[in-house]
Amino acid sequence: MADLTLLERRKIEAGVLVPMIRAMQAEFGAERVNEVVGRTIKEIARKQGVAAREAGAIDTMAALAERFETGVLREDH
Repeated sequence: MADLTLLERRKIEAGVLVPMIRAMQAEFGAERVNEVVGRTIKEIARKQGVAAREAGAIDTMAALAERFETGVLREDH
């Protein structure tokens, strides 16, 4: 997965998770499942952001912009 762009990884993840989330919504109710899923996604995103910042010395918006243009976050990676 290291050779995939961030967008490609997210598409693969969504392809697996969306059917599971829909099944849980049908079984347990959309409101509660959406609440849990939303909270979990936010937590994962925060942790990944912290890890990316620490690994890549992203401490300014300029550094983040540079990462989008030349780093693993770029679309054509």
